[in-house]
Amino acid sequence: MLQTTARNLITASLLAAALPAAAQQAGDDPVKIYLMMGQSNMEGWGNWYENDGVTQHPTLIDPTDPYPLTQLDVDGYTAPLDQVWVNHPEGDKAAGPLAPGFGAGVSNGTHIGIELSMGHQLAANNTNQFYFFKSDKGGTSLFSDWRPPSAVANRGGDVGDQYTRAIKGFHNLLNNFDTMYPEYDGAGYEIAGMVWLQGWNDYNANGAPEYEQNLTDLVADVRHDLGLADLPVIISDAPRDTTLPLHEQVATAKQNVVNALNTAQPGSAVYVNSLGIDPVSGEAFFHWNFTASNYIEMGKRNATGAQSVMRSGSVNHEGNSDVAAAWDRFRDSYSRIVRYEMDEAGGTTVFNTAGAGSVADAVLTNTAARTPGIGLATSSGAIDAGDGVIRATNDFGNLNQTYTLGAWVKLDDLADTQGRYTILSTEDSDGSGSDTGWNFGVERKQVGGEWVNYLYFDLRHRNGMNSLNDSDDGTDLVLEADREYFVAFARDVTLGSGEDDNSLFYLYDVLTGELIASNGGSSENQKATTFKNIRVGVGVDDYDVEQAGTMFQGLIDDAQIWDLTLSESDILGLAQQGSLFVVPEPTSLLLLGAGGLLLVRRR
Repeated sequence: MLQTTARNLITASLLAAALPAAAQQAGDDPVKIYLMMGQSNMEGWGNWYENDGVTQHPTLIDPTDPYPLTQLDVDGYTAPLDQVWVNHPEGDKAAGPLAPGFGAGVSNGTHIGIELSMGHQLAANNTNQFYFFKSDKGGTSLFSDWRPPSAVANRGGDVGDQYTRAIKGFHNLLNNFDTMYPEYDGAGYEIAGMVWLQGWNDYNANGAPEYEQNLTDLVADVRHDLGLADLPVIISDAPRDTTLPLHEQVATAKQNVVNALNTAQPGSAVYVNSLGIDPVSGEAFFHWNFTASNYIEMGKRNATGAQSVMRSGSVNHEGNSDVAAAWDRFRDSYSRIVRYEMDEAGGTTVFNTAGAGSVADAVLTNTAARTPGIGLATSSGAIDAGDGVIRATNDFGNLNQTYTLGAWVKLDDLADTQGRYTILSTEDSDGSGSDTGWNFGVERKQVGGEWVNYLYFDLRHRNGMNSLNDSDDGTDLVLEADREYFVAFARDVTLGSGEDDNSLFYLYDVLTGELIASNGGSSENQKATTFKNIRVGVGVDDYDVEQAGTMFQGLIDDAQIWDLTLSESDILGLAQQGSLFVVPEPTSLLLLGAGGLLLVRRR
């Protein structure tokens, strides 16, 4: 049997009450932002339009539905609602005022999710603007795809890609809110809650028994990674067959987590029941039979749930130091594609401020001295005696154009001949030429009769970014031999924008303690690059063949790649302390679970 309380069970009778007319936006009210996470039902598969994105779907109005819509309802929901803004990065209709079409990303924005009626109901009951950030993907489980860090620390496994995607995407929204929300009036924002709608892919022997623990960890980690211990939580039921034990086990787990959260922090969480919505029938019960009226009903129930745990009074989280610190912590732990520690080569050190003079990872004094196969392994981070390739676990293909490369280096004396000496490189992802690999390192060339060592970034066979470091302001980044530097390259490109490349080189000089940035423009715009098969200390061509003549001459330490563009202050922090955030001693969070106190140890 499911254990419920009056506050946790959202009933149809509560939802039948008439709603007041929407009030005018108050200019001094913060925008209420919701992080909405889950799988396909959070995406939303309710049919609203035909494939043309205009014609009303024939199933939209059906008097036999449990919660039928009238044409008046449809017309009201179809008109854009400016009081609510939706951002759905994975959807076909990516961002804009609330309207149909922010559902699953297929065919012209034809579907809806719970956001449509949830937004309308919240807007009708509040004067604030609302912003829904939807991070979702169909067919994903809490057991693996959404697995939170604490679940990994407590029970093993890997942190789920969907979890890191949601946190990074949400913080990116907060850090760029004024540009990502055109209607923003500058009155600040409140992180109003997380909404979790997921479960179908955990109705199995792996996911169901562990669901309560994983969901407890998920809530704790989201609160931790957003920096808000009081974040309201709305846990929504998924479609379920009450005759199937695994379905009921997941539903019971959700309610137990909500009860435990409310015991520890009264009024902070609510469970939204789906019972009565489209009883078990049809071949697509897992999507509530694709019926828009079912999603409208679930959206109303989630709105009532959100209203019941909404904070009292006005709260502004913009500029909140706890939120900012949480982002630093998260980036430092989960935003690196590569920052494995290589097996340290003996004998020589690089003055690495963070490592207090750590031993260099790669001692590359000449081509003959280079050990074949030097590189980073996928998981352990040790020197790989095989093919010397970093198989980046996140292959971003040709769409990801925001990243940062960096390493500590000490360059040997170079011969007075034109040459390139690579710190990090990657290949064309498939050799087709549809995208391109890159080389990042030091270029030896003659300028005004003098031989100098420039930092360079080259998109191979595309005329590269060879001029990127030829700045107009005299701040070209020239490296001297036998001197320790932290070097970085930060790229932030919008493909197809037509704008000049805005990438930057950075150089931290240990001797002077200065961080210098240089950008002289680029001979190429918005070229797609990849993260496949990354090398350390040698360049490769498009077909993953190492180029011996490009081997770095000197020392390399703490090679790292981030899947976001770091700021100048971020890079300075890396150079000075080796991280974006000084990690405190591990802490333990005590949560009251259904079976008593549950110790959640953070890494």
